Amino acid sequence: AHARTEKHKRRLAEWEWAEKSQGGMPAPVQPWLCWKADDEYGYGLYLRCLMCQKWVQDCDSEDTSEYYGDHGHVTESNTKMHKKKLANLTNPEEEDWWQERLSCHPPQGQGQVPVVEKPTSQAPISTVADNKDEDTERELPAGWFRHVDEAGDPYYYTDEGLSQWEFPLTPAV
Repeated sequence: AHARTEKHKRRLAEWEWAEKSQGGMPAPVQPWLCWKADDEYGYGLYLRCLMCQKWVQDCDSEDTSEYYGDHGHVTESNTKMHKKKLANLTNPEEEDWWQERLSCHPPQGQGQVPVVEKPTSQAPISTVADNKDEDTERELPAGWFRHVDEAGDPYYYTDEGLSQWEFPLTPAV
């Protein structure tokens, strides 16, 4: 009987969503949106409008390409604040919130899930700068970017979608 209650169905759906999002979510096509964790909701990733600093409540899909709600593409359904911010948006990369977007979704190609897997072996994966503090001091080869994950471990990526844990030795192609 309990399993058929609306409360149980809703909590089960929330749990399933949180479990699914643990593996990463595709970067939203809208540059002002990102998938982020929120301690108040529990574990999992939730959609956030970085321009308005609001959680998106009206999008039920991980694919935001057809999202025309409160914080989506330009439409009459947008909130008043979101409409105003969209009207003034010229270059997302110049906005204050852009770095937050990059921390959630490093450049991998639009709509792709970042693919960075930590090595499973305990053996050293590189003979170059095994000390991550030394890597922060080194200049990256052209075309490479550095990001630090939630555990404090640096990884490296390119605009072409390459990502790796080892410090890159050659420029990105």
